[in-house]
Amino acid sequence: MGIHFAKLKCDPFNSNFILMKNEKIKYPDLTQTTTLFIAFLVINLILALPQFWLPDAEGILKDWLVLSNYIISMLVMLLFADRMSRVEHFDYGMALARTPDWLFWLLIPAMLSIFLVVDRIVGLIPMSDEMEQRFADMVSTSVPSFLTVVIAAPILEELLCRGVVLRGLLNHMPPYRAILWSSLFFALLHLNPWQGVAAFLIGFFSGWIFWKTRSIVPCIFIHLLNNGVGFLILMLAGEQTEPVTLVGLLGMLYYWLVSAAMIVGFITILIIYFKYEKKEDNNYEL
Repeated sequence: MGIHFAKLKCDPFNSNFILMKNEKIKYPDLTQTTTLFIAFLVINLILALPQFWLPDAEGILKDWLVLSNYIISMLVMLLFADRMSRVEHFDYGMALARTPDWLFWLLIPAMLSIFLVVDRIVGLIPMSDEMEQRFADMVSTSVPSFLTVVIAAPILEELLCRGVVLRGLLNHMPPYRAILWSSLFFALLHLNPWQGVAAFLIGFFSGWIFWKTRSIVPCIFIHLLNNGVGFLILMLAGEQTEPVTLVGLLGMLYYWLVSAAMIVGFITILIIYFKYEKKEDNNYEL
């Protein structure tokens, strides 16, 4: 049995819009979302302690340690959210509504376009030499790094940020405010402005897709595409002593690609918008 989301009866930007809420979905509101973020900081601080016990861990050992710490921290976060949600009498079933095949085909050019535009925006944020070196040290194309970035992160982060946080916020505030706050939560989880800005912009797009489809699956697909492209760029770049950037790899071609990406992304997002606008009068199921 599905949980029915209600129809929007007026402008979603209007805080007085009418939403027929499902009484089972009360968690999380904005205050509880803030609590989740504080819990994330505490959990990651605790799990960082083994790195002090193994200060000489390098190479593949370090990558496996990062993978295990990441999976444990995200699973603990989801368990923490589950515990809190039971106190709030929240049905923790995940949103797995059927998603049409055509959406995934449209998400590929849309996401690749957004990736290029976001990369250009993030490139405008100043970075010190020390931070550049830290990011260079984070670069790895090992198997555990692939599992962390391309497999674990898209699944676990989307379960938390869209499946739990956004799903709850949509029942407490207008859709675009809920998407905005969940995107900010997603950005803050990355704990640095460069990844945070990218996470916010891509998270807003994923949040919009989740609101339209009521499914977590396309959000995982978007996240996987974004991280997968980034990982592929690292592999193609080979061994680098400095951070790898698209502009450094492609030169002037990069700016032509960004310009084309803005057009392609705009068109595909419009198609998705109008495709789902036709379903506006229908209830969606979670």
